Amino acid sequence: METMFTRIKNKRLELKMSQEDLAAKVGYSDKSAISHLEKGELDLPQSKIVAIADALHTTPSYLMDGYDVEAIYKQIQSMDDFDRMVLINRLNKDFSHKRSLLELMAEEHAGSYVTIDEVSDIIADAIEKSEKRRAKKEAKVSARLRPEQA
Repeated sequence: METMFTRIKNKRLELKMSQEDLAAKVGYSDKSAISHLEKGELDLPQSKIVAIADALHTTPSYLMDGYDVEAIYKQIQSMDDFDRMVLINRLNKDFSHKRSLLELMAEEHAGSYVTIDEVSDIIADAIEKSEKRRAKKEAKVSARLRPEQA
């Protein structure tokens, strides 16, 4: 199972960054702290998680739980409406991801001043429309499968 510590190490290696470089960027005096950290032997305060995320060009959310909300949002934007709503619905089961996703959507509409609550309503409306379309499709299929009455 991937942990925050393995995600830190994997991200560091992906960026071809040494333990020394990462230590210097986040304020540790030498690489031994990073070595202990990547082995899960060091507790991290929230401020260090944020500093490490910045140094590794990622988000604290990704380091802590493996979700890269910005990448998910970009993926969602490329999906069709139905698939987008299914994915958003799945992500929305965890409130913290819901807030982050809604915040990103609100930022996209910043010029028109859309609040998070309004974006949430937009998502709810889209989900409702998707569910209605799905129900219509199911009704059509059901009607075709039903034997004709004489």
